[in-house]
Amino acid sequence: MLNLTFGEGRPPDPSSGREVNTWRDEDGRVCARGFVGARRRWIECPGLGVFSFDACSTVVHAWPAPGMTRAGIADRFTRTLQPAILQAMGWQALHASAIAAEDGVAAFCGVSGVGKSTLAFALGRAGYRQLADDGLVVRVGHDGVFAHSLPFAPRLREAAANHFGEPVLSPLNPAGGVPLPLKIIFVLRQDARRPEAAGLERLDPTAVFGALVTHAHCFDPGTSQDARRFVEDYMAIAAAVPVFSLSYHPSFTRLADVVDAVSAFASTAGVAAAIPFAPAVP
Repeated sequence: MLNLTFGEGRPPDPSSGREVNTWRDEDGRVCARGFVGARRRWIECPGLGVFSFDACSTVVHAWPAPGMTRAGIADRFTRTLQPAILQAMGWQALHASAIAAEDGVAAFCGVSGVGKSTLAFALGRAGYRQLADDGLVVRVGHDGVFAHSLPFAPRLREAAANHFGEPVLSPLNPAGGVPLPLKIIFVLRQDARRPEAAGLERLDPTAVFGALVTHAHCFDPGTSQDARRFVEDYMAIAAAVPVFSLSYHPSFTRLADVVDAVSAFASTAGVAAAIPFAPAVP
């Protein structure tokens, strides 16, 4: 959807605009800041570089920080920045992994480390196509809520990579296929005390909006127009897409049972595996 190019000369000074957002990593360190000017918008990532874009264009300009390669810039852009930039351009973006079947998409939201990537990767080995790893872009319209495929590289934590016998960072998966309806959303929670592998509970409609926006990107929440669009779109998503709390046992020895439970439940929402699902082990 977006085209990354590299700027020449000195990067622009994002601080000439209005700072609208700050993003932090799992350790609480600032990993990016968002700025808005009269026409341009910027994301400044310490140690990585500066990204500049216009809401009316699909071209994103990047200036690498000293010592940063263009390949490193492109990797970070592909993995984490595209969803946030697309949200500023009129889409919505969830901090989520996702799987796709022929007729629809199931998304997995949750805090960092809850297992979104692991579960989506395991389901990708069980008859589904993994559609997203850490950022899912959706379009909300009068015809429904649709998930759009972006290029992404599945990224597993070391323990999960060892379990699957895969590298921590898998090769890039190119975008492909037509947009598909988002048919179900799972909000993940680990519970090592569960007697069974997984438990599912549909969220009360009054709780859905709060559960979703906790895991949503909003580039400029301080602008009334953007904030209104953000709220209206997530109210529409909450009304159109069933959202379930998925509590599961985090042990890898129980992962195959979790995959079975999620696959069986997703199929009732119209997201059925292309082939019979199998245990998610090598």
